Amino acid sequence: MPLKIDAHLHIVPDYIGPYADEVRHQVAKHFGKYLSPKWELPEWSGLKAIAQFGLRPYFKNMQLLQPMVRHLPAAGRVWAERFGFVLGMPALLLEGSKDDLVAAIEKNSLDAVVLIAWPPQVSNERVLEISRDDPRVIPVVMIPKTVDKPDVRLREYVEMGAKALKIHPAVDDLDPECAHYQSLLSTAQELKLAVILHTGCVHVPFIYENPDRAKVENFEPWFKAYPDLVIILAHMNLHDPILALELAEKYPQLMVETSWQPEEMIHQAVKRLGAHRVMFGSDWPLLGATMEVALERLQKNLEFGWISQAEMALVAGENAAKVFKFSSHPG
Repeated sequence: MPLKIDAHLHIVPDYIGPYADEVRHQVAKHFGKYLSPKWELPEWSGLKAIAQFGLRPYFKNMQLLQPMVRHLPAAGRVWAERFGFVLGMPALLLEGSKDDLVAAIEKNSLDAVVLIAWPPQVSNERVLEISRDDPRVIPVVMIPKTVDKPDVRLREYVEMGAKALKIHPAVDDLDPECAHYQSLLSTAQELKLAVILHTGCVHVPFIYENPDRAKVENFEPWFKAYPDLVIILAHMNLHDPILALELAEKYPQLMVETSWQPEEMIHQAVKRLGAHRVMFGSDWPLLGATMEVALERLQKNLEFGWISQAEMALVAGENAAKVFKFSSHPG
């Protein structure tokens, strides 16, 4: 069976689970006398499963509609992105935890996932710990701009098992030529460590300090300066994937990752770059149902005859396994 690896996903803290039992206890304590003796407040796990089942069509439709946002006028796109983030919040609360990730891996028959840290919400140490407990998890670290010696910190994480570095310019709001990034890029190239670069201008309230920082054209100086550094253009520049493909055609060390792209853009990426430079990713759990929809879009490329079985195998997992040094038979 070909490898199946989701090359871009996250987890979020379980914001509800730790408090669910206490809420259940307090409800029973204060309102139990008004309820039938036969009635018992369901446990959170049961309520969560019901909510996930009921909201799945809603999450899936949001995913299917998302590529249409790129066709809106600029002002409309900004408001659609902000509104979409708010509407997608239930997905993070209901199916974004570490246990939810394990369930998603098994449900979708994945061989591995690339789990990206999000400090301070999900620390690098937490992601590395999860990867030690579950060999299907490939850990990727993200070095905050507040770290004094980012190159030293990156080396420490690599010694602890990190397989790649994530850079998120929209979160950092740093100039691409700043010392922080240059230190990380030169160290990653020296260590032969792949870099996952968030690309694409998308407006996420409270999280992205400067969305314009993530436009892929901002990073062409990097592509020139670090020809031996594998850089994965996450989300394929989102609303403007053609520009990402044009840059990838120009710089052979670049790869693209397919999250948020419709099936026709996945086809274009394979056609223009070759399947060996495209890898499947979902950006799970954002908006919900991301993994399911992303896999369907990849499968449609095969069903439509746009890619071959051999190309499908490369995109679905073999490329990620090579870049992130993953083996389904460790040792």
